[in-house]
Amino acid sequence: RAAVESVLWNLPAEAWTNWTLGNHDEIRLASRLPKGHERIAATLIVTLPGTPFLYYGDELGMREAVFTGVLSKDPWGNNVAGLSRDGARTPMQWSPEPNGGFTRPEVEPWLPVSDPYPSNNVETQLADERSLLNMYRRLIVLRKRSPALRAGSFISHPASTAEVYVYQREFDTEVMTVALNFGNGPATVTAGAGNVVFSSHDPQRDDQITRDIEMSPGEAVICRNS
Repeated sequence: RAAVESVLWNLPAEAWTNWTLGNHDEIRLASRLPKGHERIAATLIVTLPGTPFLYYGDELGMREAVFTGVLSKDPWGNNVAGLSRDGARTPMQWSPEPNGGFTRPEVEPWLPVSDPYPSNNVETQLADERSLLNMYRRLIVLRKRSPALRAGSFISHPASTAEVYVYQREFDTEVMTVALNFGNGPATVTAGAGNVVFSSHDPQRDDQITRDIEMSPGEAVICRNS
């Protein structure tokens, strides 16, 4: 909350910012966050005002790879221990085929494909309704269809606590409430009447809310209040 507000409160009038949580110089997002929090991070970055930048593979939850010796390619990492950027630069994992479908089986890529690619790849995740990739797809579709999430005003909601960050986006008559439960336990957020249009945990969740949003540990929820 402090980081988000420090950016948005200091933007010049009519300015437009951007957000990124992963890039080729940083440890993979899924490896930096507590388990499951990559879903909260996705919801956050796609629903803030501004342009979200997604680093390839973060939509799959690709984790940091470790290379040593002859496999290491990054001169910086080879010269300064612990600073190699190779771990976030492995080939995109398209399928369970050899080399993750990134290149032909007989071709040796610049860096090896990460070990979990037979189970963690685009093809496999597309077939799983609850996968992180399909969750990202649902989020992006929701943003494209929502004037409030694309271009609406932003305000942190008073229902926020030390463990749950709540904010609202508003455009004309549309009000969207975003609630992110960073805690290890369930949470109840008082956000007013509306209906759930997104849950990071349950792609089928669409319950009506009269006042409170009930949230599971680590769940992100978006509610349309109008």
